[in-house]
Amino acid sequence: MALALLLALVAGFTLWVSGPRDNPSYESAFVEFIWLSYPAGISLASFQESGEKIDSVLREREAGYLAGVTSRGDPPEVVEVELAVDLDLEAGKSLVEEFKVLGVVPEEVETSGGSYPRSDLVDEVNPR
Repeated sequence: MALALLLALVAGFTLWVSGPRDNPSYESAFVEFIWLSYPAGISLASFQESGEKIDSVLREREAGYLAGVTSRGDPPEVVEVELAVDLDLEAGKSLVEEFKVLGVVPEEVETSGGSYPRSDLVDEVNPR
């Protein structure tokens, strides 16, 4: 009985050690972000198709992925879209302009970029 328990423990430990760390996920490679602040009036439901297009373009180019969408209200409206990217801010702005031409991002969107912790949010929480 003790031998079976020991073998199970060793097998579990071996699987844990040789697990997914050898092959990190696609998403784990991206630490820079572009935040798109949306104008009022764009419903979360209508954003779904645009979001899928944005995500597929980023993944096809191996430049990132759609990391998140923030919404508010009832019915929910898109407030902000977060893109995890492997681009500097200028290349990111160029990509956003391309998304505007494709019609998946509104013309009035405001762009910012960086990494976490977000300095713009820290300043809002802790005004100087």
